Amino acid sequence: MKKLKNSSKGITLVALVITVIVLIILAATSISLVLGDHGLLKMAREAKENFIKAEEEEETKLNKIVEQIIITDRTGIEVGDYMEYIPNSENTTYAAEKLGEAYTGSTNNTSAINQETALKWRVLKKYYDGKIDLIAEPTSATVCFSGATGYNNGVYVMNDICEKLYSNSNHSIIARSVNLDDLENNMTDTGKNAR
Repeated sequence: MKKLKNSSKGITLVALVITVIVLIILAATSISLVLGDHGLLKMAREAKENFIKAEEEEETKLNKIVEQIIITDRTGIEVGDYMEYIPNSENTTYAAEKLGEAYTGSTNNTSAINQETALKWRVLKKYYDGKIDLIAEPTSATVCFSGATGYNNGVYVMNDICEKLYSNSNHSIIARSVNLDDLENNMTDTGKNAR
């Protein structure tokens, strides 16, 4: 009986071999997870490379945007000052058919609108980053709007006319028509009270 008790306290060779095999399998699995083709180290390296690539692409995009924005010294320029502005639009005429009844609700728009080259441009608004809004003195062209069609399309038609005739693609300037918000945002206190 004493012999049996002493022998039960030890570890058998089979149990030791099984334990070692299990540890080897766990080690191999762990090493595979860390170092394998889809392992943590490879994924971390790829993530770092992707981050660096994305950072470089973002910097390239920002550089292109900065190149497109032309900010010059605006010292001394005030709202109301005259500025030199020359549109370089490919279109110098806005076709009469784009002013037809289907767009304006009016049958009175029978002639095309031509770009006016002798317009004087004034500063309407100055922004903190150096950008400015310009407004031209009134043109001699007339566009008539009528009914619901004219009411609904008026802003779009006027913006389209301005964009086609008075934009400057060299400086990424897209011209648009003056709207009520422009007028109200730039009113003096006297103007606001009179309104």
